[in-house]
Amino acid sequence: ILDLTFGFGSDSLLLLAASTPSSPVTVHGTERDPRVYALSSRALADQPTLSPVLSLRLADVTRGDDDDDDDDDAAAGGGKDPTVVYVDAMFPARRRSRSRAKGPMELLRVLHSTDTQDDEIRGRMEEEGRRMLEFGMRTARERVVCKRPKGAEPMGGVKPDFQVGKKGANIRYDVYIT
Repeated sequence: ILDLTFGFGSDSLLLLAASTPSSPVTVHGTERDPRVYALSSRALADQPTLSPVLSLRLADVTRGDDDDDDDDDAAAGGGKDPTVVYVDAMFPARRRSRSRAKGPMELLRVLHSTDTQDDEIRGRMEEEGRRMLEFGMRTARERVVCKRPKGAEPMGGVKPDFQVGKKGANIRYDVYIT
């Protein structure tokens, strides 16, 4: 699995927790923000038992010059095409938010400049999401899974092959077959 939006690694750890001896999982994460990467790398270094199944690289596949195959290989975890690409793009702040993000999510929002009502930043986030989806569709052998807020448009405006979500949950997973 390639986690394009590693952040502090909570989703990657959940994906690893779903691993079984008969169906082992290895997660390669990418993080574009050097500050978040440094924090996450340090935390991973303190957990040596994770190193065989979890790796992290500093990479940004939304740059726009990511059409180079070498960049794709580097971001994909050393040239191996992942079976699944997972994307949990930062959700834009709600226009009428009832409450602020808590803890680590609030820090990520500040670092990624998403906690705003600015339409320009919303547009940039949508463009980054489209680029991540395009990268995933080029890179994944089987599927791309995008975590989205319930009621949000599909990433990049591209209709998924199917959606997975729990009734009453605030999120859903859009799945694209490659």
